[in-house]
Amino acid sequence: MQETPAEFDLLSMTKRLLSIVLLLFIAACTSAPQPRRVDAIVIKENDQHFQLTVPISKLDLLVPKQTFARDNIFGNTGPHPRYFIFNDRSRSLTLSGWFEPAERYPGIQKLWESYAGTRVGEPLAPTDVRFTKVGAWDTVAYNLPLSATPNTHVKAELVQAGTWIELHLSTGSGKTTGEQFEQLADVLRSLQVREKP
Repeated sequence: MQETPAEFDLLSMTKRLLSIVLLLFIAACTSAPQPRRVDAIVIKENDQHFQLTVPISKLDLLVPKQTFARDNIFGNTGPHPRYFIFNDRSRSLTLSGWFEPAERYPGIQKLWESYAGTRVGEPLAPTDVRFTKVGAWDTVAYNLPLSATPNTHVKAELVQAGTWIELHLSTGSGKTTGEQFEQLADVLRSLQVREKP
């Protein structure tokens, strides 16, 4: 059975109309603003600092800008939705970390045992490990033998107002281990944690 010209035009017009509707639907779905995740890091900045928070958290972490710059080595999302990383290239410093619910914090000793346990027998196993307190932060400092000069790291943990903030600071600035630890401790002391109103 052959279509009449009027039937062909109607069929052709219907196909075109459906194609247009489908394209409009796809465009609307891809261009509609996505709802903001309440469990993902939000970073705002002004002239003096970066303000980091997770909307469902009751805490803000303020990182002084000075010479820190946001690092985007993992793209916009990072390896984890609450992960952040900053670099201070002038001082060979890196500051990274994330926000978690407080109930996930097992304590600094267990965290360290878990981390160190994964590195047993590796040529880059941590050395010069020491647990300290820097202000309100529980810390573990250690060196990794990445080169002839010390490469000092500090893992810092803070639990407050139902939120656990974990930080990892590191430097390979060519100074002595003690000088590098003090440099990282000074950075840690320069951070502000405040409860949201």
